[in-house]
Amino acid sequence: MPAAIPALRPLRHRDFRLLWSGLAISLIGDGLWLVAIAWQVIELGGGPVQLSLVATMYSVGLVGLVLVGGVAADRLPRRTVMLTADLARAAVVAVLGSLSLTGALEIWQLAAGGLLIGAGEAFFVPAYTAIVPRLLPEHELLAANGLEGMLRPLAQQAAGPALGGIAVAALSPGAAMLADCATYLVSAGCLIAIRVRAAPLRALAGGDRPSPLADLREGWRYVRRTPGCGRRCCSRCSRCCSSSARSRCWRRSWSATGWAGDAAGYGALLAVYGVGSALGALAISSRPLPRRSCR
Repeated sequence: MPAAIPALRPLRHRDFRLLWSGLAISLIGDGLWLVAIAWQVIELGGGPVQLSLVATMYSVGLVGLVLVGGVAADRLPRRTVMLTADLARAAVVAVLGSLSLTGALEIWQLAAGGLLIGAGEAFFVPAYTAIVPRLLPEHELLAANGLEGMLRPLAQQAAGPALGGIAVAALSPGAAMLADCATYLVSAGCLIAIRVRAAPLRALAGGDRPSPLADLREGWRYVRRTPGCGRRCCSRCSRCCSSSARSRCWRRSWSATGWAGDAAGYGALLAVYGVGSALGALAISSRPLPRRSCR
């Protein structure tokens, strides 16, 4: 039972459970995408350079817009931002999957799709971080962070690639992409079902409110002056380097261009990675909040 284990206590709350479940499904879809994109590049005659281009465009979309996503999460309804990001990414992946199945897909389209998916992630992640405190009591926030830290390697780096390898081997990369699209739609459905506790955002109007550009400058200054931002447990900082786990998966996907086995075996190989990280996150989330955190 969730309440019996401190790390699982946040799952007692219906709305957080829905949010977490939707995230879990979409992260599995991300793992599907990692295997599908590697095999799709191979089928199009590409190699490590072409796959790294797609990965780089994803990173450009994420890193280039993550501060903009933070400003949006601060000024707009967080659930709306997340829902829009999910639907936009679902549309992009649906187009790429359809092009793949019809034989019309090209490398540049994959790169453009990677850019848009990264941009969607840049808006989703800050909004997710900001909405969690509206769904849980403060003393359960660390456990919620630990649950997410456990979920990402298990879903994105283990279950997703394993299922992606099976889907690609049994069907095609395009079919795996369409399955990824379905996971974003499930996540969107979970977001629609949650009830966010009313809490005032910063005033939406008024002469003393900074402009969006001023908010962007403030966020950039914060990242620059905070040593190790994203490596500590403070919820304010934990998203600054949120792409690191996915970047590690990308690096492993590059090796698919030289993989001698089939997609199922490659997906299983990727799935081995991340279990230790998940167990570590579960252990950390069971501990009390540390006395010091980044300011």
